[in-house]
Order: sequence, then C-alpha cells, then structure tokens
Amino acid sequence: MLSDETDHITSCIVSKPRIARQRWSLLAQIISNGDRRKDICKNVISIRRFESFGLFRVDVISEEEECKWWEYKTDLINNFTLIVRQLCGCLRADKLQGFNNTGNVCIWPAEEIMSYYCLLNAAYFRNKSVIEIGGGMTCLAGFSIAVGTEAEQVQITDGNEDSVKNLEIMRKRNKENYGQTQVESSLFRWGSDKLEGNLQENFDVVLCSDCLFFEEGRKDLIKSMYNLLKPQGEVIVFAPRRGETFNNFMQLAQEKFHTEIKTNYNATIWKLHSKFKEDSLYDENIHYPILLKMKKKYT
Repeated sequence: MLSDETDHITSCIVSKPRIARQRWSLLAQIISNGDRRKDICKNVISIRRFESFGLFRVDVISEEEECKWWEYKTDLINNFTLIVRQLCGCLRADKLQGFNNTGNVCIWPAEEIMSYYCLLNAAYFRNKSVIEIGGGMTCLAGFSIAVGTEAEQVQITDGNEDSVKNLEIMRKRNKENYGQTQVESSLFRWGSDKLEGNLQENFDVVLCSDCLFFEEGRKDLIKSMYNLLKPQGEVIVFAPRRGETFNNFMQLAQEKFHTEIKTNYNATIWKLHSKFKEDSLYDENIHYPILLKMKKKYT
C-alpha cells in the first residue's frame, strides 16, 4: 500500500526556472561559505521543496545528537523493514571537498524510485551480485535489495569517506534482515583504468541514481560501470533529464554500451508523476527520473 503523503512543501517559494541552478550550486555554497553553513542548511529544503514520491512508509524510530534513525516499510515485500541512518544538519565543507557529494546532502527522489523499482522486480536480483555506486549516505536502493531480495551479494559504495562510515553503521544495524545475502560496504571512486581484482567484471548488476550532473566525471563514471560489469551484466540508472544532462551522458555511454530508455516504467509511479505535474512546485526536469538500462558492446 502506498503512503498518502506525497510531498513535503515549505513556505519558502523559489521560482521554478531557478530551482535546478540553485540545487546544484548547493555544494559550492557550502564549500565557499563555511561561516554561513547554518543559513545554507535552512535553504536546502526550500531549494528542493519536493522531497518524496511517498513510495515507502517512513517513521522516525530514534534520535541521537548527530543523527536520526528511520524505519522504511513497504508491502511490496513480506516483512520488509529497512533501518536508515541520516545525519542531522549539514556536512562540513572540508568533508565535501575532493569528490562530488551532492547525494550526501539528502536522499533524492531518483534514489527512492530506484529502490521501489528494484523491490518491484525482486525476482530479477535472485542469485545475482549487485553493486550500487555513488549511493551517498544511505544507498537506499542497495540496502533495499540486500533486505528485500535473494541477491547473492550486494556491495554498498560511495566516494566520500564519511558516507562510507555511515553505510557501515547501517550495514551492521540491518544485518539480521539480509538472509543469505552477503553485504559489504566500501569506498569506491570511479575513474580507474583497472579495478581491484575483486571488483573487475565482478557484478551482474551495477546501480546508479542521479550521478550524471557533473560533466567532468561522466567519462570516468562510464568507464567504471563498464569495468565493474560482468560480460552479460546490466547497468541500471535512474536520473532526471536536467536539461541536456541525461542525453549527454547517454550519448557518451553509447560508445561502450547498448542503451534502452524507459520514461513510463511503472503504473503507480507514472500516476504519481502525472498528479504532481499539476502542481507548480513539482518540476519533472529535476524530480522525475528516467530509467536507463545498459549492456556492454563488444567489437
């Protein structure tokens, strides 16, 4: 059963054409304005405004000084319960520098939808090895697969060291719910020409959500996806269009991959999307993710 709660709206209104520019300048502001972090934190919600498609039932189960623990539930999988740890406040500027960490600020809609989509297709992951890259502080999709499917192995990763620390805490907290699935968390930054032996062509499925927006990192991201993937494996990407960002990434990817795009990939999500389009606070260009599936080309 879907939650009736479909979005969270603040009283601060930002003109729609400016939302994308403001959203992706967020990290630049944090890095260059260390003394104004509190003001920037308050502005995060007003820039995002739309936070969730309401695809999971979510409740706070405990609060600590530095974090909140959330319980995610869904009727898609019997007895599905995932415990998510989200840090309170903002990340410090010095913790964000050196790697693109927009996904570490919060859970974006693309990650929520990718998680839901994976659980809808739980049988697809049976006996497969899966890695999520660039999953931020929570790797919601990767953990959802670990808890809700019969995957053989799930590797939870991000390129930020503090994110990986949080992922490891979550991994241990949820360990009773993995069944026979092996779950590991690790630091992974895309771009290496050759991966470590246990990563090179080791995965049936590579997951990635909303990591396409930095132009300088796209070629390295594609290279890493290709290197991680087994010869007959599949990359699953969920990302909004963001102007030409999605198309630019796909054009680069087509040098190494066969690609398939789906805009309407689930009736429930499409219905919610159509409903939200009537609201001026919803911008499908940055809020509605497209599904991109990719398989290796061979010469």
